[in-house]
Amino acid sequence: MIDEEQLIKSLSELKFLANFNGNFQVIDRQGSLKFEIRTKENGHNEPHFHVETNDFKASYSINTFERVAGAFPSRIEKQIITWAKKNHDMLVEIWNSYHGDFIRAL
Repeated sequence: MIDEEQLIKSLSELKFLANFNGNFQVIDRQGSLKFEIRTKENGHNEPHFHVETNDFKASYSINTFERVAGAFPSRIEKQIITWAKKNHDMLVEIWNSYHGDFIRAL
């Protein structure tokens, strides 16, 4: 018998693979938070970075720090935004290395 939690996790991973066509770079880890930038995706083209844990996934605009997709509890999202503002130049540099000189540091 298939475990329901494992099935949900497997389906989530399949959805990820269906929307992801490239490589990614893990750019930082803060506790259970994993921050990454991906080279190619179907869907949103806004310069953005991804954050995930075992329980949550979301992406955020590099330009505005607004959530593009997904969800995190508000207290964790505040930590993500604080991290992004502190590391904005690095996010811009990595994004541009994958996507060309597309955005500029603030």
